[in-house]
Amino acid sequence: MAKKSMTRFEQMGIIALVVVIACFFYVKKVYDPESKKFKALRKKCSKLFSEVRILKWQQKEGKDIFVLIEKNTEKLREEQTKFGEVRLSLAGREDLPQVLTAINQIAAANNLRINEFKDVDASSKTDKLKTEEMYELRRSRHSLVMFGNFVNFKAFLKSIGQLPKLVTVENVVIERERKRDILKITLLIAI
Repeated sequence: MAKKSMTRFEQMGIIALVVVIACFFYVKKVYDPESKKFKALRKKCSKLFSEVRILKWQQKEGKDIFVLIEKNTEKLREEQTKFGEVRLSLAGREDLPQVLTAINQIAAANNLRINEFKDVDASSKTDKLKTEEMYELRRSRHSLVMFGNFVNFKAFLKSIGQLPKLVTVENVVIERERKRDILKITLLIAI
């Protein structure tokens, strides 16, 4: 029996399937665990702030609860330390140029040509905690359009996942260029 060669449509379908599977495993294995830890710590800090406020209010009312205040203050310090460790993995404004330069260098090292790299208005999508100002976290979002092949794109994703600062890919669009045999890849990344 003769081998049937795959049509372009079937080839594109396989590429799309591989991209979806790669994105799924990236989100499942890299992004979700960090996000869950961050949300749990944020919830604990918020709860402890509330408890400390209630205890301070009760103290003003004449109740002797110094022991409880000290205990919860110590818990709060421990959670603040943990929160600070998580916060270190997020890039601040001062880290942004270095992280963007690193992303650009990683793309170049993986033979991906960046055509467009722009800041997306993130004012409406800013992650904020409602407890205290010291826990306010802002993520900078950027749109990135690059050209290259799929193997190099996979290597690029793996490399940005190993950066010391947390870089998340929030959206990926992959299109095949009609004139050339390369892919146009559009990413929305949060730093």
